[in-house]
Amino acid sequence: MSRKKRTTRRRKSFQTRNVRGRCEALEERRLLTTNLFSVDAMADKLRPYLSSIEGLTVITHGFQPTNTGDSLSSLSHAVYSRADSHAAKHVGRDAWLLDYDIRSESNLAGFDIDLSENDDGKNNGSILDGIPSEIIIQFDWAEESNELSSGWGEAAGDALFSLITGLGLVNPAEPSIAPALHFIAHSFGSAVTSEAIERLSFYDVPVDQVTLLDPHDFDESGIPVDEDQRLFELGQPQQTPDGTPLTEGYGATVWDNVAFADVYYQTRPIPFIPEGRPLPAHSIPTSTIIPMLVHCQF
Repeated sequence: MSRKKRTTRRRKSFQTRNVRGRCEALEERRLLTTNLFSVDAMADKLRPYLSSIEGLTVITHGFQPTNTGDSLSSLSHAVYSRADSHAAKHVGRDAWLLDYDIRSESNLAGFDIDLSENDDGKNNGSILDGIPSEIIIQFDWAEESNELSSGWGEAAGDALFSLITGLGLVNPAEPSIAPALHFIAHSFGSAVTSEAIERLSFYDVPVDQVTLLDPHDFDESGIPVDEDQRLFELGQPQQTPDGTPLTEGYGATVWDNVAFADVYYQTRPIPFIPEGRPLPAHSIPTSTIIPMLVHCQF
């Protein structure tokens, strides 16, 4: 099912609610539709290999004008190729690429298991060959990224957290045995990734690296949607060191469970192309800030 907008707000901590209801036994659903695996079905495929998975890379796109969430497929496949070669060389195993999609026309979400080539020559779909020691997830939240209201970024971050825990790749009850985690996010996706990592921080799950590409978590003049999404209300800081509220805060934050963060952003204004920005130096003590030129190249 597609994700619902959340209207509640939460910062560094959040509460657990106990909800009682009547449960009805439902028929188990594994294959949602042709070539689309449910999270449970993919968790079953992963389960025999969980103890040998050493690394997880999660790649999250930014604003999408359409409901197609494969804009970073070239990056995902490049990371997959590198991880697959490394795994084969060092441990004699493989990498898996998991392409998580939302089928907006049917409100279904799951893993695309049909590896096919688009009209532009780019491959989409999951690659599940061999015995995995590295997992790459391409996370789709395109349908929410262009909504003209707030709450969608937080809901997508919550869904991303639920996805990686639902697959069994991270167990909040045993944070010390998580694989090496690397999150890569572009534009609006930086705030979504920050929300997922904040939840991992709550359970003391360590994150090895966060890479942000042109983080766009603010309201830029002449750029639609960002003011409506209000991603800048999600993260920290929201005020100056002396307590003065910021006109716009930050949606992307490097939380205290992150070992290293690097931020790449453009410095040349381009009409109608969203800009990125660096994060405050005090919130990324081990970051590398390197200017980039074009927001839309990712």
